[in-house]
Amino acid sequence: MIKLYKRFLETALGNGWSFGNFINNDNVESRKQILLQHDMDYYPDAALEMARTESALNVKATYMVYLRSPFYNTMSRSVGDMLSEIHELGHWIGLHTFLADISDYPSIM
Repeated sequence: MIKLYKRFLETALGNGWSFGNFINNDNVESRKQILLQHDMDYYPDAALEMARTESALNVKATYMVYLRSPFYNTMSRSVGDMLSEIHELGHWIGLHTFLADISDYPSIM
């Protein structure tokens, strides 16, 4: 699967597309820009493999992480190490949440 993803990235780059982020959008005037975000819902190890593939092509992405997940423990050393490496590769880490997860959501509205 990662080979297919790498081919997608190479094709986009080869056709003049650039990759930006949601915070500092350097190419805001470019119509051929991809803002790449990954929701890290299930497999942190797959996210790390994707991050390495992107980094090798000088592509940056935003990785959205749950603080509480039934599939991984964000506070574990292994996941923390993966997130650190993803960040060190030049990617951004964001908090992935749903407003329904906030216990006092009705009072916010």
